[in-house]
Amino acid sequence: MSPDPFPVLDVTNWDIIADETTGAEEKHWLQEQDRDQRWLFKATAIRGDQVYGEDSAEKVVSELAGLLGIPCARIELAVMRGKRGCISADLRPPDYELQHGRVLLEECGAPGYIYQMGRFSPGHSLENIQTSLKGALPPPGCELPFDASAYDAFAGYTLLDAWVANKDRHDTNWAVLRPVLASGAALQLCGSYDHASSLGFNLTDEHSSRLVREGRVTTWC
Repeated sequence: MSPDPFPVLDVTNWDIIADETTGAEEKHWLQEQDRDQRWLFKATAIRGDQVYGEDSAEKVVSELAGLLGIPCARIELAVMRGKRGCISADLRPPDYELQHGRVLLEECGAPGYIYQMGRFSPGHSLENIQTSLKGALPPPGCELPFDASAYDAFAGYTLLDAWVANKDRHDTNWAVLRPVLASGAALQLCGSYDHASSLGFNLTDEHSSRLVREGRVTTWC
């Protein structure tokens, strides 16, 4: 019998090195045992009797991103102290800091941009994103068959979003990597991350089955 291609890792005994305060759900930064690798554990939401599917959505999207050659956070299904969820590998290399798109848009004075916490911000447009990424490099390890810019790579993120029905590409759900010590060094677009709001993650099994049974999946998409 072949091994499970998507095993669920028990990370209960991994060290919690920090709590992540962004977002509504429980999140902890973990240190993988015996390895110099940080992971973000994200618990799956439960509303009443419904268990949402953020963990499976994250895992599936990470695999699909690989098929498109889109740099994306590595995702593994996980459980922590009995709570179902997933872990997302830290995309920040040593000696870099991760800055959300919000920071870039404010720095470049993007026309009409106003940050709004918990809501989609006015001015968070492709035109302003392109301006904010001017001069930035593609993500680390990004291999494209042409001399690509960071914005070219970002366009791939929007393609992925459309494919998986990601509804959450707001101004803190994409980022750049800024060198800490190398003053004046070029920014790099960070790999894509946080795809939990994809693939109908919040639909009940009953609703999903009805869409399939009634042939309405295309309409839903």
